[in-house]
Amino acid sequence: MREAVDCPVTMKLRTSFNGESYGNFWDICSRAVAGKVDALIVHPRAVCQRFSGQADWQFLSELKKRFPSTIIFGSGDLFSADAIKNNMKSSGVDGAVIARGAIGNPWIFNQLREGKDFLAPTLQQQGQVILKHFSLVCKLYEHKKAIRYFENSRCLLQTSSLA
Repeated sequence: MREAVDCPVTMKLRTSFNGESYGNFWDICSRAVAGKVDALIVHPRAVCQRFSGQADWQFLSELKKRFPSTIIFGSGDLFSADAIKNNMKSSGVDGAVIARGAIGNPWIFNQLREGKDFLAPTLQQQGQVILKHFSLVCKLYEHKKAIRYFENSRCLLQTSSLA
């Protein structure tokens, strides 16, 4: 892949399938680093866990020790700017990839950029984001379809927040 493209090549993976055997993980990482991958993005939780349990950010410390010159991004259980900063500091990784933590909380990115303590958005701020989102959906779909799409998005958001 490295020779086929001019853009950065990254690889995202989880630490194992079942949480018991990590041999394949270390082999895959070694081969990726030897193949000159630009960065590894690792979710330190087993595939079979899905999103249950807690991501093991200390596992990423070992990864960074084994591959100190490789850029390592951590992922998993990043629901606040404080959690991101603390996990990065304790594990020594180079960055973080925010996934579920941004669902319903788009403010997380500004909080990180500004380095401020977390302040829950006001109802007015939440309303502004909802209206902007709806106006963007209306640009893509006729009005009735946009309303149905927007309602489905809200339902999906509520469902994913429970997962």
